[in-house]
Amino acid sequence: MNIPSRKIVFILIVPTSLFDYICLMNLKHDKELVIQKGVELFRKEGYEALGVNRICKATGMTKGAFYNAFESKENFLLLCLSKYSEKGRKIISDLLARNMELPAIQRLQNFYVDFLQLQTKVNYSGCLLNNTLSELGNGSTVIGKAADIHLETILTTIEPTVIEAQNEGDITQQLASKKIVEILHLTLFGVLTQAKGKKRTPNRNGGHKITFWSI
Repeated sequence: MNIPSRKIVFILIVPTSLFDYICLMNLKHDKELVIQKGVELFRKEGYEALGVNRICKATGMTKGAFYNAFESKENFLLLCLSKYSEKGRKIISDLLARNMELPAIQRLQNFYVDFLQLQTKVNYSGCLLNNTLSELGNGSTVIGKAADIHLETILTTIEPTVIEAQNEGDITQQLASKKIVEILHLTLFGVLTQAKGKKRTPNRNGGHKITFWSI
């Protein structure tokens, strides 16, 4: 007498959130996307407060995969700084090239006001380069130097428009263009720090209008 064989089927019920996370863990990680996420995390949370566990959770990487790809949190930050600087230079160039029919001084003012207004959408997280220098400039020589170099390239991107405004007679030529860009940068983050503390949109007629008038 033949006894029919029976198949036993096990059904595993996995919560949706856990299932999504498992799928994310098994995806081949796009290094560029991970770095972009790192930029966002470092910018919002800072270096010391952001642990590798938090990075792995946000990107879906295992610790092993993270260290295999980036070696250390410090190296990961260096890559994030480079990516942020590269993207920032392009954005700044594009913004300053808009409305070329306007005087250079007006394009500069518009750029800084637009940047400050944008901060309301990112919870006043500021500039990754400036934040890193504030937190680690004196503590980590490698990171501090890298952030300083990248920030210098950002300021160099702005300088030609300052020179243009000087040639048009709207900004004094008694100060070097590089020094004027540094003054504008310091003013920008002074206004931003004040706005962050008050959680209030920076005034369009605030610090930068006074600074442009004075130079």
